[in-house]
Amino acid sequence: MHTATTLVTAMALCLVAQSSAAPASAEPAATIERCAKLLPKGKQYTFAVNGTIDSSAASPVVHGELSLSDGTGEDLTKPAAPFAECFAKLVR
Repeated sequence: MHTATTLVTAMALCLVAQSSAAPASAEPAATIERCAKLLPKGKQYTFAVNGTIDSSAASPVVHGELSLSDGTGEDLTKPAAPFAECFAKLVR
């Protein structure tokens, strides 16, 4: 994956670690495969997740970035937004 493509199509996720005691949802559990179904059809995508965890505070603070590319160099922010939202819920 070209660096320029990754930077153009990067979608930043800034997450704060949450308690595992969150109420259960009626929605089926998210998986990467389920999120992938939200991407536009007919292309092959490459994704990468890079992040940090600061556990020095009372609650861990997680910062991360999701990069997504279809190899064209086009901006995927809008067409891949449903995937990014689904993925963010997955990693929380």
